[in-house]
Amino acid sequence: MSRAATPADVLEGAARWAVVEGDALGYLAEDQTLGATALANGVEALNSVIALLQTEGMPLWKRVTQVFVPSITSQIYTLTAGLKLTQVVLQDTTGGSQYDLIEKSLYDFNRLPTSSIGTPVHYTYQPTLSSGTLSIWPLVSDATTVTTKQILAIYQKKFDGFFASGETLDFPSYWTQAIIYGIAVALGPEVGYPLQDQDNLIKQYSMYKGMASNYGDEDGSFFIQPDYMGKRGF
Repeated sequence: MSRAATPADVLEGAARWAVVEGDALGYLAEDQTLGATALANGVEALNSVIALLQTEGMPLWKRVTQVFVPSITSQIYTLTAGLKLTQVVLQDTTGGSQYDLIEKSLYDFNRLPTSSIGTPVHYTYQPTLSSGTLSIWPLVSDATTVTTKQILAIYQKKFDGFFASGETLDFPSYWTQAIIYGIAVALGPEVGYPLQDQDNLIKQYSMYKGMASNYGDEDGSFFIQPDYMGKRGF
């Protein structure tokens, strides 16, 4: 699909191969669309397929940047659906300098003086079930810093399911075909789709899912450097 896929786009694609809400649609006729009930039940299946993909350990995340206004009363900032924080930047909003904050473990962060104020230089991150907590140190010292600086948190965010009309598929476009076949596989047994055809759908779903997952990669770097201190270990 050349444009962002909506739930209707994905479910109508699945309906070409499976049955939605008990109506044997087969191939949709030209200009034919799914009804409201079929779409509602199809969205439930779609969200289930997305949730199940996460159990396989696939890199089902996107990289986003969340901007925070520095606070002079709190060191804590909450990320939205954060999986892994990769970078925190303190940026001058007037077009000047910017620099990375240095990450510390929670243990080391808790050993920093709690009474310190000034320009932030360190951070620690604690992921939670639905979000994540970013803590910076030291606490911003004055209102001028608040008006001239901003904190950029670059992190991995979970792909979203569909919860409202008008939303678009949050996955890269190369996942669209795999998700379409995944929905078809999920709906088939519930509505009596022929077993032989169901087996064929499962094979095609596995093929497209494998192609998509093999293309994904982890968000990280690998560095190699000489051992200037001499041989270590064996």
